[in-house]
Amino acid sequence: MAEFSAHSISRRWRARDAGERSTQLMLIGFSLAGLPTAGFVDPEDPLLQTTPKPRALTAEAQIRSLDWLQRAALGLIARSAPSGWQYGLAADMAATPRQLDEPFLVARPGDEVGSDADRLLANIATFSSARSAVALMNMSLADDDELVRTVAAAVLHSLGRTREETVQAVLQAARDSVVATVSALGGLVVGKPGVDYSAGDESGTDDHAEADSKDGPPDDSVDDARGACSVMVHGTFARLTSAKKRWYDPGSDLSMHVRRHASRNLYAGRDYVRWTAGFSDVARAQGTTDLLTWCARHGLDALDTVYAHSHGGNVVLDAIERGLRVKLLVLMHVPVIERSAQSWSAIERNVGRALDLRTARDLVVAADRLHRKANHLPLSENRTPQLPWIHRPRRSALYLLDTSHKRFVQLKTWQKNAVANDVRFAWLMA
Repeated sequence: MAEFSAHSISRRWRARDAGERSTQLMLIGFSLAGLPTAGFVDPEDPLLQTTPKPRALTAEAQIRSLDWLQRAALGLIARSAPSGWQYGLAADMAATPRQLDEPFLVARPGDEVGSDADRLLANIATFSSARSAVALMNMSLADDDELVRTVAAAVLHSLGRTREETVQAVLQAARDSVVATVSALGGLVVGKPGVDYSAGDESGTDDHAEADSKDGPPDDSVDDARGACSVMVHGTFARLTSAKKRWYDPGSDLSMHVRRHASRNLYAGRDYVRWTAGFSDVARAQGTTDLLTWCARHGLDALDTVYAHSHGGNVVLDAIERGLRVKLLVLMHVPVIERSAQSWSAIERNVGRALDLRTARDLVVAADRLHRKANHLPLSENRTPQLPWIHRPRRSALYLLDTSHKRFVQLKTWQKNAVANDVRFAWLMA
């Protein structure tokens, strides 16, 4: 476990792995964007209390180059310092005192400064320094871990502090599963066709998980949707031309598991539910219309169980608000967009029960909130509101610290946590 401390700061920052460092960067990014950090992670999450929070993006942090901000925050550019503090030569005196976040300090004699990251974290804690926070993001673009690099690129882009080609360079060098972490940044995720970004990798399953069946159902099996019918709805950036089975494809390991253990009426015809998967309110509105049209074409005014991932959940919620009745709604990693009390009331009238399955530090949900903030859109939240018809099964500590956006569309999660049991119980209670 790495422990950060510097500048005689008593607070310690704990980052056990790349996931936690990435979460810290996202929390810092929220503060820079003026977003409440408590809406991203659980209020009792230790990182919420131990991550230093800068002030919102200052004029200096908006206009200075990233390299200048990094040099200044590390004390390589010095303007003034109290007696006894070390400082270097002034390299840029263009800024007036009001434009500066804090004095250009390096260290007091006898302090153990530690790494550059330690010093930047200490500056954030001491001065609420936006300059040091942006510098930390810039430094993280060269981090050894690709998840940290990708999250830093996402935050900087959402703040308007880096060029698209810089972000693209980071994304192109990352694995597809890491690229999916920032899929909420919309048009930046391009040039990698055949990847299901809604699930985080090409298949949405796990190579080491024991599949229920290696052979999918015949193309025409369960292709009559008359009567009780359950469906799966994918999220943003699901590529519909991939040769591999995505989690929601009929015959995928997960869909076969769900059919066998939770919903025997899961639709498996050739015309199973799909939408454009575009990252915009317009694309989701069209997805809602497409879902309602699909139901009408199959003579359905209600669905039995709907399994929806990511913004596919908002597609379904909008359809429910427009009159589609659903007995059980299984929401998996859904960044819930702000809705009025009247909207939730209309949804409640048309749905029997909902299961809200997510990881507590979902980085894609966080990236989505930063994107919506940057584009002046209604903010999404980290979880659905506290309503009596929404159930959140308790999970192990692993999921309270997990940053994954695909955990609940993986077969291994359903097997190890007996998720199908939760679904069956919720269905009986609906």
